[in-house]
This record gives sequence, structure tokens and C-alpha cells, in this order.
Amino acid sequence: MRRARAPARLPLKDRPLRIENEQGKQIAEAEDFHLIVKPPNSCGGIADMAEPAAQLGASFLGLFGEVIFDPRNATVWLGGGVAGSGGAQ
Repeated sequence: MRRARAPARLPLKDRPLRIENEQGKQIAEAEDFHLIVKPPNSCGGIADMAEPAAQLGASFLGLFGEVIFDPRNATVWLGGGVAGSGGAQ
């Protein structure tokens, strides 16, 4: 049985994480974060995708203020963030 490689942890200093909507408008920003790069695998999910992708942990939900999950329409509504930058989908 082959051992899975551990994901690389990349702390980023002096570079805020900007989260944007589909139109490129900033809806949230985080100063304290790190990236975890998952090695490719054949189990499916984000590590099996050919194009770059990202997942946010639950700890990021506070950045968005009110969050509404709408599974029927496969949509997550974000309340605009703590800074009150307006609602976004």
C-alpha cells in the first residue's frame, strides 16, 4: 500500500487573501491564512481536478457575515462580510 503524501502548508506573509464574486468585486479579505496544497490523487474531489481550485474552511464563514446555504439551487448566499461590503452570491 502506497503512503499518501502530506499536503504542503504554505503560510503567506504580507499578502492578504481577497475573495471576489463572479464579477471580480471584492467581497471579503483575510490577513491571517495559509494555503494547503493537496497532492494529486485519484480519489476525486479538489485534488483530482486539472484546473486550479480552492476550498475554504468553516473558519472563513465569519468573514461573510450572514451565510445562507441553498442546496436545492446549489447556491451559497453571502451576507456581505463583516465590513459591510454589500451582499454577494
